[in-house]
Amino acid sequence: MLDRAACDRRPIDLSIASERLRLKAYIWADQLERLERFDAATDAALAARVQVETADAVAWVGRRAGPCEGAVTVLFHSIFWQYLTAEAQRALGEMIEAVGATATPTAPFAWLRMEPPLSDMATVELRLMLWPGGTDRLLAHVHPHGAWVQWIG
Repeated sequence: MLDRAACDRRPIDLSIASERLRLKAYIWADQLERLERFDAATDAALAARVQVETADAVAWVGRRAGPCEGAVTVLFHSIFWQYLTAEAQRALGEMIEAVGATATPTAPFAWLRMEPPLSDMATVELRLMLWPGGTDRLLAHVHPHGAWVQWIG
C-alpha cells in the first residue's frame, strides 16, 4: 500500500483560504520565487488531499512510521530539528533508530532530512539514513528555502 501521512503540533488547514493567506504572509513580499514555490506546493498538497494530523512527532513516528513490505517507508522533515528540545531530539532520534532496526531488505526504511547541523546553522544539509544497515549519507548542501541544491558526488 502506498500512502503518505504528516503531523504537526498545530497544523494549518490549507483548504481554508484565510489560513493559506496567513501562512503565505510569512514570506517576504519581494521574494517572488519563494511565493511561486509556496503556491505550487500548496496547490500540490491540496490536489493530493494531504491531511496533517495533530500530533507530537515522537509519538506519531512510533505509531505511523513502521516499514511496509514491498515498499520503502520514508520519514522526511525539513528545518524542524533545531526547534525541538534536546530531550525531544534524543527521544525522536531513538524512536527513528528503533523503527529503522525493524527494516528488512523487502521492507526498507529511510530517514530523509533537510536540516542544518546543530554545529553550523549556516549550512543546510540533505541527508539520508537507510535501513537495514543504518548507513547515513550526505546527499547535498541546499538553500534553506529551496532556491538551489549542490549535490555531493
